[in-house]
Amino acid sequence: MRPAWRLLGALALGAVVYFYGATSEVAWLFLFGFLVWCAAAAMFLYARWNARGLTGGLRLLDVIPSPLSPISEIPERDFRDAPLPAPVFEGDVARLELRLDSADGRARGPARFTAAVGEIALEAGTGLVPPGGWSAVRELGPVARGPLAAQRLAIESSDPLGVFRTRRALPEEGLALALPLFTSLTDNRHVREVESQLTVVRAGHGTDLYGVREFRS
Repeated sequence: MRPAWRLLGALALGAVVYFYGATSEVAWLFLFGFLVWCAAAAMFLYARWNARGLTGGLRLLDVIPSPLSPISEIPERDFRDAPLPAPVFEGDVARLELRLDSADGRARGPARFTAAVGEIALEAGTGLVPPGGWSAVRELGPVARGPLAAQRLAIESSDPLGVFRTRRALPEEGLALALPLFTSLTDNRHVREVESQLTVVRAGHGTDLYGVREFRS
């Protein structure tokens, strides 16, 4: 946890009001000065409580296939029980869910979740994390072939007045593996099949088998 510049402003404001009340002998100024200092102390306690109860994560929510994606040629039974919603191919657009949750089921906030997938930075924040959690969707793509891994994951939190800030790093997460595009080979005919259908006049007699015929002098 680190303090923001607002903490210095709050302490300075409380000191100015307190000493002004001492010179002017106005009783309520003393109370106001102590109130500013107490508010800063309360924000410190709230920031610690808020940071300890927040959890977050990043997952692949959906895949938007590109026009060149071969997903339509793959039987659905091949990836019905897969951990991912659908195979990811290069050129597809991945929809990622950034989620913030409360560990004890109490409303918290403000908070922000940040991550990076490759060179793309992702972030989402909210002023209030409900007891059931909060999420935001971000699109990533077109993706390149290779592993999609989330790096530099972190949860940033603060207090309602922004006096203190906390940043907690999270371990890296693997999201998916973007497969290269491939071409179906079902339409390609074998060379031997093509050659066997050609009618070629050859010497000898008998049946022509793959271009070879028995020869007798």
